[in-house]
Amino acid sequence: MILLPLKVDSVARRDLRELTLWLRNEADVETARRFATSVMTCFDKIAESPSIGSLVPTANPLLFGVRKWKVPGFHSHLIFYRPSPQDVRIIRVLHAAQDWWALLEVN
Repeated sequence: MILLPLKVDSVARRDLRELTLWLRNEADVETARRFATSVMTCFDKIAESPSIGSLVPTANPLLFGVRKWKVPGFHSHLIFYRPSPQDVRIIRVLHAAQDWWALLEVN
């Protein structure tokens, strides 16, 4: 299996940092660690199998090809990414309760 290069946008890095800090404060350090580890494992899995996530249904051409994947063990958290033949770009890591339609800023 070919592992595509993974590019994590700075806003996705910020999302991951903020969600991890929130879990640390609202739950505990171990939960935050498990979350961060699960997200990083998902990044690897997405790079291995870019079509694993479901397409985000939209008529917005800026979101064409964007996929989402639930973080195992944290099913209210979603990873949004766009695969291409050359790489996989992680766009956002968001909680499902957030208005993720408004938060998806695809450049």
